[in-house]
Amino acid sequence: MPNSLRSAEVADDPQLVDTPPAMEPNRTGKTRMNDNEQQAILTLSLMAAFADGAKDEAERAEIKRVADALAGEGTINLAALYQDVLLKRVSLASAANLFTTPEARQLAFAMAVCACNADGVQSAPEQAYLADLRRTLALDAERSTAYIRQADTFAAAPMAAASDQAVVHASTMSPDARLR
Repeated sequence: MPNSLRSAEVADDPQLVDTPPAMEPNRTGKTRMNDNEQQAILTLSLMAAFADGAKDEAERAEIKRVADALAGEGTINLAALYQDVLLKRVSLASAANLFTTPEARQLAFAMAVCACNADGVQSAPEQAYLADLRRTLALDAERSTAYIRQADTFAAAPMAAASDQAVVHASTMSPDARLR
């Protein structure tokens, strides 16, 4: 399987994703997104995985990791989200409108990049999807492009070096390097 910065690593690293004040506390005292934001992130990640028209096992596994990382105590009906995306009952704009904070939009973009890179460096349709997603989420183009380049570097890295690079990347990324 190609190497990339995995969604769970992004979601768990406070330097990559700030915890916005609007997020809800859970039983452990940590904050979490509301159910609508979690579903929107998964919806956008599914759209990213299907952007190239291929059904890849690595992308399915990445979506499962995103769902597991987001679910925590909650329940996410992943099968229903798959149906909504495949049957086009949800649009990019409608999912993007569910976010209440800039941090949630940043996380959604990062998870979509992870889904696109799960099977290797992004294809042209995946790049087009991510560009459209960035515009819809109103993220800074320069920072988003830099993030995609970093993710592509991980996706193209040799297997042995990937985990070391992800750890170094996550531990050295400054708050200014995050998407805005």
